[in-house]
Amino acid sequence: RRTRVLAAGNRLQEISSNIEFYTEGPTLDCGNVFQRRRMVQVYPEGVRLLDQTQSVQNIAIKEERLHNKHAATISSTFICDPYVLLLMSDSTVLLLSGRTDVEMMELTKPPLRPGALVTAACLYRDDGGRLRSFGDVMEEMEEDDFGGDEEQQGGRRKTMTEEEEEELLLYGGAVSG
Repeated sequence: RRTRVLAAGNRLQEISSNIEFYTEGPTLDCGNVFQRRRMVQVYPEGVRLLDQTQSVQNIAIKEERLHNKHAATISSTFICDPYVLLLMSDSTVLLLSGRTDVEMMELTKPPLRPGALVTAACLYRDDGGRLRSFGDVMEEMEEDDFGGDEEQQGGRRKTMTEEEEEELLLYGGAVSG
């Protein structure tokens, strides 16, 4: 099994000259990073960062891990610009973080409990703020509802009903009422 790179035009056509994609084996995932200026290609033994069709960075995960006495390969991935999450065959997780200043990837280990084994993982960009902590949402609501601190409002505090608290926890936005 090997990777074939196809060009989409009037018809699909395999391209093989002047490209630096990994083609010696299967590709697990491929996607855009750095606001679509670069592509990342993930294969079982590593990750390749490309500018158009030219390789600008190769990260050999298998070799990197062999120095640490591990022989695991990449089994699945999730790309969410500028991050690439790598689930390894030994159930550990690695994270590639994009350095936007130089448009290169940096290998890090996510802050997980030591010895944690992971069976599935994904990344999510919370542009809408739905996954903010409850405390952050409460602080923001208090500032919005009261227009500042307690002294400015004469010591008043609005309390939420159980229904409003439940709605806040479920939907994360401002509660009705």
